[in-house]
Amino acid sequence: MDGCRDAQFNMATDKNLLAHAENSKSLFTCIRLYGWKHPSVTLGRNQDPASALDEAFCASHGIDWVHRPTGGRAVYHDRELTYAVVSNDNRLFPVGKISETYRVIAKTLQQGLQRLGITATMGKVAPRVFPKSATPEACFTSPSRYELVFRGRKLVGSAQRILQRSFLQHGSIPICLDYETAASALRSNVLHLKTVAITLNEALPQYSDLDQIEIEMARVFWETMMERWVQGAQVRKPISP
Repeated sequence: MDGCRDAQFNMATDKNLLAHAENSKSLFTCIRLYGWKHPSVTLGRNQDPASALDEAFCASHGIDWVHRPTGGRAVYHDRELTYAVVSNDNRLFPVGKISETYRVIAKTLQQGLQRLGITATMGKVAPRVFPKSATPEACFTSPSRYELVFRGRKLVGSAQRILQRSFLQHGSIPICLDYETAASALRSNVLHLKTVAITLNEALPQYSDLDQIEIEMARVFWETMMERWVQGAQVRKPISP
């Protein structure tokens, strides 16, 4: 667990890890779990902030914003567990295949959530590409393929970037969410957001301690990813030099 950092640090770290994986002559895989020091918004790397978020509202409420190195739409981050997976290792991930990499990581997340008692399903809609001129829409307003849904509401949202030799996928698992603040920051409809998104706190009513939810989710995600890592290293053939 990398702790709670500010938005600039979090996105710069993910970007630097991807650059390292792309340029490394050795096999490299990193699994990073982290949080957010302040409420923040991340934008897809091609999004226009003027249309994707309410900059005045964010400034007046101490909400940072930054572009992600990945694509997709605006995401509001506050009390959540964020994961990042970076790799150039074909023994562990189908590097270069966007949908397959999404599926492999989604399956791992699904298994981790199951250990907490959450039976999540995978979204079936293919990821969409939005032009800069498109009407702004928050990431959590609709699940794409291999994003995780619980009781019809999106629980895990993810974004990915693939380079020639490596990939980065990172995603948001909200612990709890101030829907009103998130909707205002993202120029979204709060009632709609409440019907299409869900948090771990809502999905796990038996947990009254938010810190415990965060600790448990981090633990099961890490353990499940490590199991895949070990199995991949043992079963799959090494990459040819």
